[in-house]
Amino acid sequence: MKTKSNRCQLIALVLLSIGFHGCNTKTPKSAGIPGGPGARPPVPVTVTPAKVMDVPITVGSLGKCISQESINITAQVPGEIKEVHVAQGSYVEINEMLYTIDPRKYEATLAKLEAELAKAEAQLQLDEAKLTRSKSLLPDNYISQQEFETCESKVLQDRASIKQIEAQIVQAKVDLEHCHITSPINGLMGKYQVDCGNVVSQATVLANIQNVWQLYVDFSIAETYFPDLNRYLSEKDSLDVEVSSISDPSITATGTLDFVNNSIDPSSGTIHLRASLENEDTSFWPGQSVTVRLKMTTLNNAITLPTEAIKIHGNNRYYVLVAKPDNTAELRQISVGETYNNRTVIKEGLAADETVILKGNIMLGNGSQIIVMQQDE
Repeated sequence: MKTKSNRCQLIALVLLSIGFHGCNTKTPKSAGIPGGPGARPPVPVTVTPAKVMDVPITVGSLGKCISQESINITAQVPGEIKEVHVAQGSYVEINEMLYTIDPRKYEATLAKLEAELAKAEAQLQLDEAKLTRSKSLLPDNYISQQEFETCESKVLQDRASIKQIEAQIVQAKVDLEHCHITSPINGLMGKYQVDCGNVVSQATVLANIQNVWQLYVDFSIAETYFPDLNRYLSEKDSLDVEVSSISDPSITATGTLDFVNNSIDPSSGTIHLRASLENEDTSFWPGQSVTVRLKMTTLNNAITLPTEAIKIHGNNRYYVLVAKPDNTAELRQISVGETYNNRTVIKEGLAADETVILKGNIMLGNGSQIIVMQQDE
């Protein structure tokens, strides 16, 4: 009986002890402190430094490439196309033979005129001899004054006939030359408009040849840019134009602005511009649509960041997360400027020696702990 009573007292003592310790349990002071038990671990991030660089101030547009030399090969004389000397789509050189029009008709005409010229020259020679004799007979009245003047007039007529035939011969030679059509430029032969064996008339277009190594790029910009354009053109002889392919922006070339239209288009509020482009590697093609950036001037020693590092909030409010030296993040509002080649100019809010978070900035705020995993240069 006494043993059973002792056991009950022991169990009650244990329960009381458990209850006492449970009522006095407290949260450790270190909970919630960075690095302490229960703290959120540092967020791994990729950072990038601000970069000081010269940034061109540009105006973007869409443009069209046009050959500086585009020639329609046209028949100058009627006749049958006897031979085509080059393949369509091939490169041709200046004075290279392209087409032959049947020349036999024109050769016969030339031969006939040359014979008429020889006959006229012989007649002139005979009439000049008669005139010489008449001059010697006139003083002694062996011939009348009228007979002498008739001989003199005949010589003048012979000389006029010879000049007329000589002019016809020149035209006949030109017509014969036009039977052999050559390329007036170095360029690329277009598709045939007329095939061998067809009879063509004068002014029939046979093909087109374009110079693909020197191009124009036609584009337009809004009239609001005209005051700046006018100012920068007054400071320089010309402005540079960067052209890139729409399908592959890595394909680029630099041209020179050499034409500003003499009026602004009132229907669109734009002004037409033209640039010259050297295209020796034929990266661009006549008729191709391209992206154009007209370089107005250059902003020197500008602080820039990759555009993807800049976030936007609300009404065009821009901010970045700055990676502080103590491995914390700082939310920083900034003012942005020009964007060029995926980098944006920072006007205000960031120093040149600061680093910002590029990737991993989700759920970060002021004072968030970070750990730099990679620095993107």
